[in-house]
Amino acid sequence: MMHPPCRDATKCPVLGVGRVSTTTRLSTWAVRVLCLLAFALAGLVASDAEAAQAPTDLYAAADALTVYPSPPASGDTLSLSITAHNGGGRPLRNIQAAVYLRSGGEDKLLTEATLPGAPPAGTANTVVDWAWDTQGLTGPQTLVVHLDPKDLIQQGDENAANNVAQVTVDLEPPPVDEVGVQWAKAESACCTFHYLTHSAAARDLDAIKTEADAAHAFVEQTLGIQASKRMDVYLVPRTIGHGGFAMGYLVLSYHDRHYPNGRFHEVMRHEATHGLQEAWAPGDSITMMGEGLAVWVTGGHFKPEPVRERAAALLAINQYIPFDQLVNDFYDKQHETGYIEAAGFIQYLAETYGQDKLAETFRSLQRGRGDRDYTVLDRALNKVFGKGAADMETEYRAWLAATTPDPTQERDLVDTILFFDTVRRYQAALDPTAYFRTPWMPNIQAAERRGLIADYMRHPETPVNLALETMLLDASEAQYAGDYDAMEAMLGRVTAILDAHEAHPETDWASLFTDPVAAATLDAVQAAQARGYEAQRVEVNGDQAAIWATRGPEDLLYRLTARQRAGGWQLLEWVFRGGMESETG
Repeated sequence: MMHPPCRDATKCPVLGVGRVSTTTRLSTWAVRVLCLLAFALAGLVASDAEAAQAPTDLYAAADALTVYPSPPASGDTLSLSITAHNGGGRPLRNIQAAVYLRSGGEDKLLTEATLPGAPPAGTANTVVDWAWDTQGLTGPQTLVVHLDPKDLIQQGDENAANNVAQVTVDLEPPPVDEVGVQWAKAESACCTFHYLTHSAAARDLDAIKTEADAAHAFVEQTLGIQASKRMDVYLVPRTIGHGGFAMGYLVLSYHDRHYPNGRFHEVMRHEATHGLQEAWAPGDSITMMGEGLAVWVTGGHFKPEPVRERAAALLAINQYIPFDQLVNDFYDKQHETGYIEAAGFIQYLAETYGQDKLAETFRSLQRGRGDRDYTVLDRALNKVFGKGAADMETEYRAWLAATTPDPTQERDLVDTILFFDTVRRYQAALDPTAYFRTPWMPNIQAAERRGLIADYMRHPETPVNLALETMLLDASEAQYAGDYDAMEAMLGRVTAILDAHEAHPETDWASLFTDPVAAATLDAVQAAQARGYEAQRVEVNGDQAAIWATRGPEDLLYRLTARQRAGGWQLLEWVFRGGMESETG
């Protein structure tokens, strides 16, 4: 038996040496040595045992099946993510899988799928969209995943016994805020909007149309083009990534607790630029140039920003990334750094050589077989300017270095990087389907056709999630106001909670809210929740707080004023209707 580690080596149980008599008493030093040797031997035995037990062929592990959306609810049409592990030394290809619903001792086939290749000691994954209709099912359900069910893999799947995994999925009642919600459409001069009823987008639709039309017209004017058709814009009431995606249509996060907090006008400009880029300068656009163009046209990333001064600040804070590192792996680099550096390069080209040359550069981005992005960029720059990427980057850096330093932009950029790194860290820990690397985002046009809403509506709603998201939102609002001290203080509170949980993952999240402001925020969220509200934003000021909250399927945003008493927070409710505030209780 392995003994737990002991903090005092003189009291450590000595394994395998029997009882020590008074005539053969060991010195403290000897006890320590024997103790350490015993633990080392026990660790080796345990490691050898684990190695012996690890499968050496195809196998299904605890992560064999994940269902979406999360958490699943009764009546959902759920998607199934299937994962296979390859414990062997040869690659496996075309791994067949079947998923069954077990009920009453019988297994009913839900779906069959083919997983792509799994490298040696690697994994393969595939997602089957909307494979399981849970209509009429409630409570715990048993799903069974069977890899290679027809035994088609002869080499690399010798042990069929480890190909099966069983997963329990608990179907809870549908969230109350999804009752009666359905897809709807509306049009403006620029766009066709697809949104969900009883949502913030439905409430603010007139303002959204006005903002979107202005943003779209600005992009058209900046690029010197006119769109030939309306742009499809999907407005979803949950945070996905940083808030916007373009894929032939736009998907924008729009809800009252959108904690990345990009302003709608800027996000709309950014994504509309992506949507109109092909009409402006068709070519095989590379990621750095496309994202740089969107930030430059917008006039900032998530908010209005002087692009040249901001890009120059990268040099001052020693965050500039050389092109030979940035271009090929753009999304792998620090997000805000890459975006503003790319935007600065676009502005440099436009100011130095003119916008016609900029457009010609984009049209010259032609990809050959096997070309990486840096090769494509280098070839295009040589064609247009007679200078390759290395020489053009040298000129760009000299242009940045000649820019008058702006200490405010330097601090703002440092805090922006810190803020979004914290946002992504929070998402990875507590909102993984929002994390930009692994967002849950099935085909939204197909979801609309099928009348499915949960995938683009459901999000974590625990008090801990709400408290951390409102704290992030508060930090961002402080930055917009130029109060960097307040922003950094709030980010410090969020970071301390994430650090504490990372160090002690077994600890309950709520117990980590030890800072007075963090604790008060969590308490205020819980007080609102006890009254049937979902907090969207919380501002704590001593023993008082302002809480903006929604309730059930309504599309109203309530403002709750709260005072802290001995028995907890006491709430006074106000309601917003079309920007007009009226007391209701």
